[in-house]
Amino acid sequence: IMRSAALVDVAQHVLAIGFVLVITMGVTLRALPRFCRGRPSSPTLARGTLALLMIGLALRAARALPALGAPGANAVHASAAVTLAAVVIWGCHLLRGLRERRR
Repeated sequence: IMRSAALVDVAQHVLAIGFVLVITMGVTLRALPRFCRGRPSSPTLARGTLALLMIGLALRAARALPALGAPGANAVHASAAVTLAAVVIWGCHLLRGLRERRR
């Protein structure tokens, strides 16, 4: 079994970001509008944001390729930027949906 800091890092991020954020975003897409008697402001934007998060995870996973002996780019900074953008867009999407409910 190959133990590498890059593999451990990728595993931790995929578990933390991939599971926690994707589950949180998926649940809030369905549950929050129902609790607040609102509706999602844009289902297309929600799906696009989830896709952006998946791209961020794929970029993070690309960090493990050199540790596995395959050529790959170290795209940690790009992964962080893409993931952060997905979270910020998601937050704006939720706030917009909550504001529309009040009108």
